[in-house]
Amino acid sequence: MRKQRVSLQISTGLLLAGLLLPSLLPAQNRVDTIPTLNFGIYAGYYLPNDATASYYSGQDNNRLKNLLSAPRIRDQIENSLGGYPFELRELANNMSYNNAFSFELELDYRFPSNWSLTANFIRATLRAEGNFTLEVQRVNRGQSTVPYIERALITGEEARSHIHLGLAKIFPLQSEFYALVQGGVDFNFVEVGKNQMIIADRNYRLSTNNMAQNNQPREITTSGMGFFVAGGLGYELDSGYGLRLKTTILNSTINVNEVVERQSTFLQVGLGFTKRW
Repeated sequence: MRKQRVSLQISTGLLLAGLLLPSLLPAQNRVDTIPTLNFGIYAGYYLPNDATASYYSGQDNNRLKNLLSAPRIRDQIENSLGGYPFELRELANNMSYNNAFSFELELDYRFPSNWSLTANFIRATLRAEGNFTLEVQRVNRGQSTVPYIERALITGEEARSHIHLGLAKIFPLQSEFYALVQGGVDFNFVEVGKNQMIIADRNYRLSTNNMAQNNQPREITTSGMGFFVAGGLGYELDSGYGLRLKTTILNSTINVNEVVERQSTFLQVGLGFTKRW
């Protein structure tokens, strides 16, 4: 969590720099006289909000408890624990996402006034982690039962996509440098991947099927909606090639498998190559 707070502070600073620099530095009044088409491709760093990671704890519909109670799985776990019986002691309540690398494509149509209509596509694969505990009834040398706490790991993976539609404004700065401000609507899509637990170095997969509709198992892609704002700095040559550093802050509803739904604020920092025609 401390790492995420530091990253949030740094990224917010970059965003504020992109928003404030246009008013602090003298402009060169470099304005295109005809509309242009601009394309960008970014490598990014995606910092998610942990609010929806709780889905992967397996608490909904007793997914974790049902798996631990299945006779075949229970026998395998007991064998891994030395043949001793066990009971679930505590569910995972500390689920969190890891920060992840992301990929972004950007297309905008720039008017002569340096205003643009912009469309973006962002893709990231997230991993959630947390711990739950088992109480194992071990037997000591005196043949008496001694409870032992086994710490187990539970993980989940999801693919998250965003489509952004909005407006952007370019502010020319010194020479070929410029500042950028964007804002608009965020449409997001979540695809749940695998959800598994690891006990004594053995992996066991939890079902991610949603049983809500007609009691039939199904895996689904869920969607949500919100807004985004972005700020950044860019450098563009007369040939149209350039570099751009951009921070995007999103506030959007994230829906994971129609089980966990939260309004979340999160961000992405991206560095990209751009081309103007």
